[in-house]
Amino acid sequence: MTIRRQWLIVLIFIAILTIIVNSVVLGFLMNKYFVGYSIENYQKSFGEIVDYSKNALTDENLTEKQIETQLESYLDDPIIRIKLYDSNGIIIADVANNSNLDNKMMRSKMMDNMMGKPSEEVDSEDIFDDSGKTLGKLNIIKYSSVENSMSTRMYNIALFSNSFLSLRILLIFVVIIGLIISRKMSKDLTNITTLALGIELGNEINIKPSNVREIRTIQNSLETLNSRLKLKQK
Repeated sequence: MTIRRQWLIVLIFIAILTIIVNSVVLGFLMNKYFVGYSIENYQKSFGEIVDYSKNALTDENLTEKQIETQLESYLDDPIIRIKLYDSNGIIIADVANNSNLDNKMMRSKMMDNMMGKPSEEVDSEDIFDDSGKTLGKLNIIKYSSVENSMSTRMYNIALFSNSFLSLRILLIFVVIIGLIISRKMSKDLTNITTLALGIELGNEINIKPSNVREIRTIQNSLETLNSRLKLKQK
């Protein structure tokens, strides 16, 4: 195997290893803070939905359409669906996240193939008035964990795609730089071979000193040997 090929293999291996380590570490740290933020945001939204549901069940002037319209504003990842029941178990409002349904179905299918189908769960909350009387019940359907939410899954796919793109760009630069450096090293080694052959044939050959210390040391040794051979011939 030539030095050029060995040099390129080493550079490509280092580039791939660097991208993998960087992606894993960066992905872990960002995912950690992203998940924490998502959990905190969901808990805040959950409290707001409970408060609004309490007001909706006590305000007789609100229509079902108005209640559903307001509840739709809380349909944000990881919340998929919201159901509100009165004290008799009759459903008052049922809203689901159907915006951009076609795009979401396509993205969901792609993510299901790559990361597995996400599971869902229901958070239930009984609604009481200030006296403790039951006003109704609230069911919030969401992804079973923040890691399974649409935003987190899209983030993981984007991280993977960007890492793959970065790897391809880096490999292009590595190959270009590796070819330039290996060509320079190959040229220096070829000059050493030419110098050694000239010494054997007794020819006077002048070569440009190499910028690589080890190769330059070999060049100096051959030139010294050539000088000693000439003195010995004399």
